[in-house]
Amino acid sequence: MQVTDTKFLSDLGIRLPIVQAPMAGGATTPELVAVVGNAGGFGSLGDGYMTPDEIRSAIQQIRSLTDKPINVTLFAGGYTRESGVDSRPMLALLTPKWSKRLAAYDVYIWDQCYTMEESLRID
Repeated sequence: MQVTDTKFLSDLGIRLPIVQAPMAGGATTPELVAVVGNAGGFGSLGDGYMTPDEIRSAIQQIRSLTDKPINVTLFAGGYTRESGVDSRPMLALLTPKWSKRLAAYDVYIWDQCYTMEESLRID
């Protein structure tokens, strides 16, 4: 199979149009993320249930296995007032101002949509 070079592939620094799903809860391991990246795809760490220290450790382990670009999925939302978690600082990173600043460091924010209506509201 021949894959045509596209802006998407070029922007991500990958060879193949494959994005490994960032499955939280243990299904995605640092080894899996690294293998996908080393094979030319875009490896993804699903860290929805991890603490900041666990995320840091997983990224360090991935970096010891590959120098390829990786995706680290951070969940911003799903919090309730009852949880005591203030989601405003995380959600503030989704603004265009912060998206541009983060892009300068090769950090990109992707939106995940579940319906066509949601996707049409994304900038």
